[in-house]
Amino acid sequence: MIDENKPGANKLYGPFISTVEANPQLLSAFTDPEELRKHQEIIEMLLATIFPPSNFEAESLYAISYPFRSETIYTSPAFRKLFLKPDTFQVNIPDSSTGGNIAQSILNLAYNLILRRFYSIQASYITTSIHPFKDPETGMTKYFELKMDGRYIDVKTKDEGFVLPEKTSSLHSLNTNELQEILPIENFVFEGVTIIEVADVTEREVISEIKNNLLGINAFSDATVYDNLQLHIQALIGLTGIKIGITPFFKMNNFYLFSEVHVNNSLLFSPFFLKSLLKKLHLMNFCIFTTNREYAAFSYAR
Repeated sequence: MIDENKPGANKLYGPFISTVEANPQLLSAFTDPEELRKHQEIIEMLLATIFPPSNFEAESLYAISYPFRSETIYTSPAFRKLFLKPDTFQVNIPDSSTGGNIAQSILNLAYNLILRRFYSIQASYITTSIHPFKDPETGMTKYFELKMDGRYIDVKTKDEGFVLPEKTSSLHSLNTNELQEILPIENFVFEGVTIIEVADVTEREVISEIKNNLLGINAFSDATVYDNLQLHIQALIGLTGIKIGITPFFKMNNFYLFSEVHVNNSLLFSPFFLKSLLKKLHLMNFCIFTTNREYAAFSYAR
């Protein structure tokens, strides 16, 4: 931008470039993270050219790491609190399932970068994945979307003796297992940094899970369905003390019916054990369902 004689860019970035050039050790490749952390102020200046100012808010979740390693170079305070092992720069992988999913995302991104660099295939340099995370303070499950940005990574072949296969029309459609057969990952070196951004998508994912559970109406005699729904509702509203009950009604001949199989899992019917009371409650709900689409509140004296 400066070379294009843009005075604003020169005023904004000129001093920064001079600062970097005054530290030539930053202009060559190295793998020791401690060497990089000696230049914390420069790193933060560099990040300001990558992330918009809004990302520097206290609750923002982002990090810089070496390509495809669990060790971070720089993290936001919120990212450090939630995802790093205490007093380290290592990302804490909560379980093997999450670790396997992240590893698969990393492999996908690595091969996308290889296809872009050596075969000019417009594969995405960004990969996203959704992961559950148990909040250490509340104990409730949250869902986070992990986005890894590889645009600042360069790919090179490790050994000059390795011959790249010829480009074929089907190369871009192969999965990672097939790509590993013809392009073994150990023949490549990745240099640069990975930009990691994390977004809380709990509301979106939980609503999707609730919809999927409610669609399984035939499974409502299974108590675990209600347990799962209760956990989802608690995660959605952020309160662990909330209890829910689900009472499915079936419409037949323009009349709403319900099965007594579901009484045990119903907050609506569980206080009423006499069939005469249940019948009255049936009629009351029939009136509500046919005349009103809004919620209705009930108060029970204990």
